[in-house]
Amino acid sequence: MAFSKTDKPSNVTPLRDEAGAAPAKLTARTTFNFTADDDDAPEMAISTAAPKAAGPNVAKKGADLSSKKKVIFFVGRGKTGKTTLIRWLSETALASDGAFLMADMDPTNDTFSKYIDGVARPSEPGDPVLALKWLDRLLQHAMQANQSVLVDLGGGDTTLRRLVAELPDLVSMFETAGFAVIVLYTVGPQEEDLSPVATSEGLGLKPSATAIVLNEGLVEGGEGETPPSRVSCATARSSGR
Repeated sequence: MAFSKTDKPSNVTPLRDEAGAAPAKLTARTTFNFTADDDDAPEMAISTAAPKAAGPNVAKKGADLSSKKKVIFFVGRGKTGKTTLIRWLSETALASDGAFLMADMDPTNDTFSKYIDGVARPSEPGDPVLALKWLDRLLQHAMQANQSVLVDLGGGDTTLRRLVAELPDLVSMFETAGFAVIVLYTVGPQEEDLSPVATSEGLGLKPSATAIVLNEGLVEGGEGETPPSRVSCATARSSGR
């Protein structure tokens, strides 16, 4: 995926056409609705990620997940290009007649669900208890319906971490059902952009595959240099299972 930091990629729906009118939004072919009942999900203590011992960085072959249904979590700090990437991937899949669930769980920025009709969103995304329960029900529905699902998690959101703390065998449950769990992190040039990766792995989240996508458009070039203007997959690895 290579495009300018300022130019819109040709395969992303423009926000306005040449006449200034907003184009019709795409519509998800599969939807999910959930109304919370009276019971409350338990509160959980979130442990702090511990540093890992340094070891050799051995390159692995990419995992072939083409035959599997997928649960894809998009994670990243704010302004790292996460929403742009998930929108591009979703619109590309919809244009290819893909049928899958989509969820926007960003508690402060519902941009993804504004771009595409039919994207599921919690009624109170800022409520951590309800958000956890809602995500749990969404994943149960995806598994029972045998449907892939994309989940946009907001920067700093703790819902996935809380779910992993409550269900440490989350990945194995989905893999047993024939799914692949993928966590896709978007990062910029700041060291802190990798903190969600360290936190999730410190909690023991070992998905079927992990991708770290570097938004090089955020890197400022030095004097006399041309700033890079592309998004690249810096790291992709499988769990080895």
